[in-house]
Amino acid sequence: MVLQFNGQREAPLYKRFPLEGTRRKIDLLSQVGAESYTFISARQVVDRRMNVPDDARVVWQEQFFFTGDACTGNTEGDSVYTLDEKALFTLTPAAAGSLIDGGLPRSAEEFAELCKHGCYLTAQQTVDLFGKGWTYSGGIWKPDSPVVAKATDFILREMSETNRIQYLNGVRDDSTGNDTVMRFYPTISNGKSAIMKFVAVDSTISGSASNFFADCLDHSGFLVGVAPKAPVARDERSGLERFLHDA
Repeated sequence: MVLQFNGQREAPLYKRFPLEGTRRKIDLLSQVGAESYTFISARQVVDRRMNVPDDARVVWQEQFFFTGDACTGNTEGDSVYTLDEKALFTLTPAAAGSLIDGGLPRSAEEFAELCKHGCYLTAQQTVDLFGKGWTYSGGIWKPDSPVVAKATDFILREMSETNRIQYLNGVRDDSTGNDTVMRFYPTISNGKSAIMKFVAVDSTISGSASNFFADCLDHSGFLVGVAPKAPVARDERSGLERFLHDA
């Protein structure tokens, strides 16, 4: 079955890699860029879920999306979130043998460089974030800890409070009334090396709650690419119909 990420009346902005079935994600990374697509971001997944046409809505609710955003954990227990992570985009299947626990090894110097433009969390903040999200209580949404708000603002690129609440309410409705949603699960290193993993966005239904997971590069799945510019929708009318309508 081919999943349809675009509505029938939309330009084909989103493409699934592969079109059917699943493969190791590291085997797919270079294909996305080779076709001039970019990796979907966590913010784009959230925006799309709030604005998707009805005929594509269920696919966006049901699926688990592996994004171009990343989370890297180091040997000291610190972590850092980064957006549109270029280190992932250029990986080829040959890199699979160098992965550690499904993550891309990063040196101490590379980790420090990521911290310059990413959302850095100390070891204690990483612990405080793990498994924590947004909880609905007394008619309002509250972060389970201050670091949840910090990570949310970064990974959702400073989404407005109005839109964030709209999304949280939608996830709560989709996930059969979960009062805690959008939990974070940052990358935890095994102590051998700092490792970088995908930020994956969970589905919103069947008990899931749009959680943000650090996911392995060598697990099976599919990727979604975003066209650099949505093609102009093809006009199916005849020349006479266009002339009469546009006159």
